[in-house]
Amino acid sequence: MSETLVVTEVVNSVVVTPVNNKVEIASVGVQGPTGATGATGATGATGATGATGATGAKGDTGATGATGATGATGAGYSGVTSTSTITIGTGLKTFTLVSGYAGAFITGDRIRAIHSDTPTYYMEGPANYVGGGTMIITVDTAVGSGSHNAWNFSIAGIVGATGATGATGATGATGSQGIQGIQGDKGDTGATGAKGDTGATGAAGSSGVVSVTAPITNTGTSSAAVIGIDQTDIVQTSRTISTTSPLSGGGALSSNLTLSVGAGSTSTAGVLQLTDSTSSTSTTTAATPNAVKTAYDIGNAKSLDWISLNYYRSANATGLATLAGTTTFYTPLTVPASVTLDRIAILTGSAFVGTAVVRLGIYSNTNALPDAVILDAGTVSATAASSPYQITINQTLNAGIYWFAACIQTSASTNNFSSIVSPTSPGVLGLPLYGSNVNYYTAGYAQTSVTGAFATATSVIKTQTAMCVSVRKA
Repeated sequence: MSETLVVTEVVNSVVVTPVNNKVEIASVGVQGPTGATGATGATGATGATGATGATGAKGDTGATGATGATGATGAGYSGVTSTSTITIGTGLKTFTLVSGYAGAFITGDRIRAIHSDTPTYYMEGPANYVGGGTMIITVDTAVGSGSHNAWNFSIAGIVGATGATGATGATGATGSQGIQGIQGDKGDTGATGAKGDTGATGAAGSSGVVSVTAPITNTGTSSAAVIGIDQTDIVQTSRTISTTSPLSGGGALSSNLTLSVGAGSTSTAGVLQLTDSTSSTSTTTAATPNAVKTAYDIGNAKSLDWISLNYYRSANATGLATLAGTTTFYTPLTVPASVTLDRIAILTGSAFVGTAVVRLGIYSNTNALPDAVILDAGTVSATAASSPYQITINQTLNAGIYWFAACIQTSASTNNFSSIVSPTSPGVLGLPLYGSNVNYYTAGYAQTSVTGAFATATSVIKTQTAMCVSVRKA
């Protein structure tokens, strides 16, 4: 059965409760305050996972982060050097590395050692060992020559395997015939062959017959001749021997002749008796080489020998002079007996200023002129006025005339040196007058434009002024 419930009074709330098919309606008062929350109940079982939702749209790219700090530089191949003295060639080569630095090189690398002064000179090969400041290379390729002590290093490419041999090309056309070569030397004579068997004895020949023609005679028979000459049939031709002094005894050859040589004298050519005497006054005897040597030794022993640790120079007058550079001055000196020299020296003048480099030496004498270099003593640096400068030497000279040489190869501000200036005597060689001035003699000889080591004297000219060179006997 259907009933209609009408509620006409407005209340704050209405609670409708069905009870035994009846409806009870009660008005509800104003809601009271919310009670305290009850304790949370136990969590229920997890439900099944739901389906994955659709992918969301891509977000915007974030800003680029700041650049990180640069890392430390790794070991490289540059800056690896060695000053070991190594001869270019193949085989095992050991380099001591400067500061022990080997860079990025390791054992097993193929390394090229390059001469830093001449980069076209190098050696390369596999490194047997790199470490401890040492690099050992087994060199299989070397270019250049000599021993060097400045090396840089680089990685070298591995030598590839030899490629297969290409196919043989077609034979080219035959060229024209060349000119005939020079005939070769004659070969050595072959060994003598073995001696052959002796042949059978031939049949006996017929007896020979001897016949003669005058003045040949035969006093035997035609088969047993006795040959002679009939002197009466020989016609002699007239001949004579003529002689000139000191030979005498000439004449016709119709009889025996006796030739003789006359005795010699200071006015006549002839035979002289040899003698070993060094005291004879004879004018009809001649000295043997032994006598000459004895006389030489006597004279040499009595000559004015030099005194040990004393200096000697040209006997001509000396003074001071300002001299030209790159000019070699030659002054003569007589050495009376064999001597060993231990110093060669020069002396600066009072007006000398600056630094001069002077080369000193000794030359041989040929036809009263300087000739070949006997000693190039090197150079001495002069830096102060009125001071001696010398070079230590070890030079032995035999008795004779020599030329002592000095050349200013680097000039000072003022090249003022002790010199032979306008000598008034001819000196040891009888040097010629200087030009047309009859009051002065030549001081020596000069050669201009000389640089570097001494060489054979050429194009020398007379000079009235020459640097004075002294030598000391050891």
